[in-house]
Amino acid sequence: MTEMIQPAREAIAQRFAVLLTACDGLRDYAISVKSPWSGRPLNDEARHELMLAVIFSRSLSTYWSAVELARTGFGPQAAMLNRSLFEDMVDAHWISVEPELAVERIHQHHQHGRMLLADAVVAQGVVSRAEVPRFDADERAALDKIFGDYGERSWTGLGIYARVMAVEHLWEPVEGGRELLHFYRRLVHRENNQLLHLSSFSMGEQVRGQTDTELALALGPSSAHVEKALIAAYWCFGQLISLIRDTFGLGDTEGWRAVYDTPLRDVQSAKVRE
Repeated sequence: MTEMIQPAREAIAQRFAVLLTACDGLRDYAISVKSPWSGRPLNDEARHELMLAVIFSRSLSTYWSAVELARTGFGPQAAMLNRSLFEDMVDAHWISVEPELAVERIHQHHQHGRMLLADAVVAQGVVSRAEVPRFDADERAALDKIFGDYGERSWTGLGIYARVMAVEHLWEPVEGGRELLHFYRRLVHRENNQLLHLSSFSMGEQVRGQTDTELALALGPSSAHVEKALIAAYWCFGQLISLIRDTFGLGDTEGWRAVYDTPLRDVQSAKVRE
């Protein structure tokens, strides 16, 4: 499918050069501080710091993948990854605000997952009830209340609105700070969620034209959602790196400003020229 992908990559590289340069610079910066690690050592007694390090590593791969999808012309699929990237960024900030509760919740979530898995393998006839661990009924009821009977809730036990509200004070109450956080929660994250799941919006996005006799549907790479996906990925991952920098005392402030603060102004002001 090179004949479809290569022309799209070339067109997107030219059209979104500012955004792609900024995104690549942020990726390279994250790689440079992760390997070798340039922050202070993790505190063995502060178990939440391990969680933050894991999220940083996971989000780097998510961010990198989202940018590459957008670069290739798969903007909606990049937006789907940005849904995860936004929630990981929020969760990392929530961990920094509720470190002890976060450690407790991740262990509870693991235990609840074991309970759900035991139910599933028994229901599917993989093993008998006698072959799975026995769990305390009161503990199961308490964990169901936190995570949902079927594990449908976040590992934090909180919805995305509650998590954002719990961490919003970490952003300055000015334009580009807290206001932007809520813009992403209300609009960007909602649209990404609509694209991820089958919805009237995501189905409508596939239609390119329709007549009484023909239906034109999207196929392959295009510029659709590319700009928004790149901007969202850049902002979300940058906010996560900012937290990691503050938590682990990463130096080179001028280098960070050059790779994020300054390009961010260009990213936010970048406009697609039709």
